[in-house]
Parts: sequence; C-alpha cells; structure tokens
Amino acid sequence: MNYHFSQLFYPEYCLLCEETIVSQYFICKACYQQFPFNQTNCLHCASPLKESIDNCGACLHLSPLWHQAIIPFLYQKPINYYISQLKYHQQLLQAKLLADIFYQAARVQIQQSSPQVIIPIPLHPSRVYQRGFNQTLEISKYLQPLVQIPFDYHLIRRKKNTLPQVGLSRAKRLINLRGSFEVIKPHSYQHVALLDDVMTTGATMHEVTKVLLKSGVKTVDIWAIARRGSH
Repeated sequence: MNYHFSQLFYPEYCLLCEETIVSQYFICKACYQQFPFNQTNCLHCASPLKESIDNCGACLHLSPLWHQAIIPFLYQKPINYYISQLKYHQQLLQAKLLADIFYQAARVQIQQSSPQVIIPIPLHPSRVYQRGFNQTLEISKYLQPLVQIPFDYHLIRRKKNTLPQVGLSRAKRLINLRGSFEVIKPHSYQHVALLDDVMTTGATMHEVTKVLLKSGVKTVDIWAIARRGSH
C-alpha cells in the first residue's frame, strides 16, 4: 500500500485494513483491538504476569531504579513483526504505526505521569551507521506531536559499542552495559521518561536511569512499545 505524505498526519485509511477512518489515529478501532495487550503485569517493571501486582519477584529481589514502566503491548504477533520491519528492514513508516498505537494505549498513564522531557535510548554511532537510523528516535518523531512533551535527543550518549544483548541473562546484560552511557550536557530535569522500542530484562533502562539519577534527575519513567517475556 502506498501512502501520501498528508496521510502521515491526517490519515484517511487504516494502515492495516485500509478501511476509512475518521479519527486522529492511524489505526482503526477494530485492528487496534487485535493487538496483544500487556494487560496483567508488574506495575514496576511491566513484566507480564497472571495478575497485576505492585512488584514481581524479580523487583522484590532487586528493585529497579526507575519509578514506573509504561509498556502497553507484549512482544508478540503482530507487534514483533512491525518492530522487526522497522529495525532490520528499513520500513520507517512502521515508526508512525508504533507511535500511534503506543499513544492510544498509554494516553491516560502519560497524562497522569507528565514527565518534563522524553529521552529516546541512543544507539552507539557505529550501530546507527550500520543500520542507517535509530529506530527509537524515528518512533519519537511521530510520538512527540501526540504527547505534546518535548524530546531531548542530545542529553545521553552511548559511549561503548557493547556486544549484542540477545541471549544474555539479565546479570550478564548489566555487566555488558556497565559504563555504556553518559550525560553530556547540563540540564535541570527532575522528571524524565526513557523511550525504547522493546524491553526485555530492563538492563539498558537500568544503566541509563543510573546515569540520569547521578546527574540530578529525581524521577525516571520507562516507556516502551512492547515487553518481551519476563526476567
């Protein structure tokens, strides 16, 4: 399906089924309701559970540094397909779709949370060069007009090009990521939200939250499109 530029901001047809829609959103209600919602989860890390609780066993064992996690979907079909198409197949329009459904699902939580700024998780420059873009940055470009909260793309730098995280345990991921991020400019933020596409163990979010807290931030929220499994 081909899309006109105007449809990026004023959609006339659902991206998935092509039905006519009269809405500020990009996906029709029927398609939206088919997504795998992360309905019962740990309210601290958003790990999917049989029932929602304040802290799962992993969070009780090692409490995350952040305040709360807003992750409305599970990393299952078709969400995992859209994320994969964006990250590995340069299908950049998927960023609009992901931003749209995230906002639809998380709008109330976002309004209640109201961070001062949103920070997309940075990639190492070599990874950006290899891929051609940062998928989280692409999502943020479409999300910003919806949430009406400023984004800061230049506060955090990824200074280490770490080994791929796939297949590593949370403990090994934390070791792999240690010292990977730094705050590179002065700021006065007290409450920030970190944005990523997928959260698995939370190791990346942990490391970025740690440097933000050291820089003077008081409250960090975690935003991601999808949650992959549990700890």
